[in-house]
Amino acid sequence: MTQNLQLKQQASMAKWSRLISEQKNSGLTIRDFCRQHDLSWYAYYYWLKKIREQIVSELPSGSAEQQPVFAELPVYDKLPASMPEPTRAAADDIVSIQLMGITIRMPAASSQATIIKFITAAKGMS
Repeated sequence: MTQNLQLKQQASMAKWSRLISEQKNSGLTIRDFCRQHDLSWYAYYYWLKKIREQIVSELPSGSAEQQPVFAELPVYDKLPASMPEPTRAAADDIVSIQLMGITIRMPAASSQATIIKFITAAKGMS
């Protein structure tokens, strides 16, 4: 890629990063924001994808040497008397997970797959 083309792409990336941030803070839907700013809805999503790809590519990758660790947990036929019955999390309940100096806050109703993704990402950042 030529230097001129790289500069143009960086300028476009900066412009669309600013526009996407403005949309997020505006309270408008993406379609309404694009209409108000005379932007192509398709261009908005194209640049949103490009920006996300750039952010992901800049994240430190996990070490190939890192292996999952098995944590043995007790299995109960019945819940111990001292343990309360499990309850469903309310929509606004938040869980905080502290891992290797990083705190992850997410809805208590998050799926197991979501929690695993967050923890995996946190491990890659340490």
